[in-house]
Amino acid sequence: MRKFTIALLSVFLIASISAPAHSAQMTAKKFSSCADMLKKYPNGVAKDKKARNKAVKGGFAKPKVSKTVYKKNRDRLDKNNNGIICGQKKAEPVAKAEPFAFAKNID
Repeated sequence: MRKFTIALLSVFLIASISAPAHSAQMTAKKFSSCADMLKKYPNGVAKDKKARNKAVKGGFAKPKVSKTVYKKNRDRLDKNNNGIICGQKKAEPVAKAEPFAFAKNID
């Protein structure tokens, strides 16, 4: 039993030393402009759900919520400090055109 416990502890010790500490976490990228950010996040980035919901109510497209990306880029890209970086207005739906009068069959 003692050999089994020592072997088990040594396996855990080796596994904890060899595995990187932050392998599961992604590092947030620093973007130089909104054009660069919009390539990856087409609707912008919100710092939290509250800021995202406020932006959507204000007529903006639904931005991606990412606190780490927001913190990394807020100083350069969030000019009005509203919690949204590079927010995009919703596209207005295009009205369907009516067919011309002469195209209808008039009896």
